[in-house]
Amino acid sequence: MYERFIFYGGICQFIVGLVEMFCGNTFGATVFCSYGALNLSYGALFLPALGVTAAYTVDGVLSPQYSQAVGLFLWCWFVVTMLTTVLTRSLQFVIGALRSSVAILSTLVFVALAFATLGTAEFTGSDAARISGGAFSICAAICAYWGAVSGFYGKDGAGATFHSLNVPAVSLGYSQV
Repeated sequence: MYERFIFYGGICQFIVGLVEMFCGNTFGATVFCSYGALNLSYGALFLPALGVTAAYTVDGVLSPQYSQAVGLFLWCWFVVTMLTTVLTRSLQFVIGALRSSVAILSTLVFVALAFATLGTAEFTGSDAARISGGAFSICAAICAYWGAVSGFYGKDGAGATFHSLNVPAVSLGYSQV
């Protein structure tokens, strides 16, 4: 049943990304559309109708190649979250979040750590890595709720105020001296 929730969450995130695009927030649009597509594809791995897990099942047991493929998938998303895009010369999501709040930055850092540890758990079968990946995911969810509540109840919010810490300004520009 959870695979349907992951798939549904991906659709919702993708729609939010489209709304962010119409509002002019390209960073939010990129993040929501990208992670919406991630949730769609990750949820699709587990949907019985698509038969991905059935293709990797031999005599009722998942083959080791399945765990390796899922681990590689998660590590690729770790790289997408943390590293640079060479073609555009701009840093991806985590560095892009330096221009926003601590809540968004910490959410993306915890998401990246969750991808790394859950990918490692898929590669190695380590329960400790799986548990730490779950802990990082819970921390990411708490930070995401902090960002959402601070956006909703910010200085323009409905009566109550909830402050978000802003990341100090960092110059990412290139200058010739």
